[in-house]
Amino acid sequence: MNIHYAPRARADLSHIGTQSRRVFGEVVAAALETHIRATVTRLEVISTREHIQQRPTVYSLPLVRYPFRIFYELTEDSIIILHVRHTSRRGWTDAKS
Repeated sequence: MNIHYAPRARADLSHIGTQSRRVFGEVVAAALETHIRATVTRLEVISTREHIQQRPTVYSLPLVRYPFRIFYELTEDSIIILHVRHTSRRGWTDAKS
C-alpha cells in the first residue's frame, strides 16, 4: 500500500519536529519522529479502526507514549495521512483546520 501525506499533515509533522526539538531536545524529537513513521507504516495492518463521527471516511489512531492522534483515509491502494494533532487540542471538527 502507498502512503501519501496531505499538505496539512506535512506541515503538522514539520511543526511537531521543530517544537519537539526546541522544547525536549534532539533525542526526544528523533524518537517521536521514528515512532510516528513506524505507526504510519503499520496502519494498513491495524484491524481496529476508529471512525471520526463527523467524517465516516476518516479514521483516527492515537500514538502510544506520545500525546498525538493520526487522522487518515484509506483508498483501494493508499493510505492518506490527513492530519497529526496533539491530543490536548480540541477535537478536529473542520476538515480545513
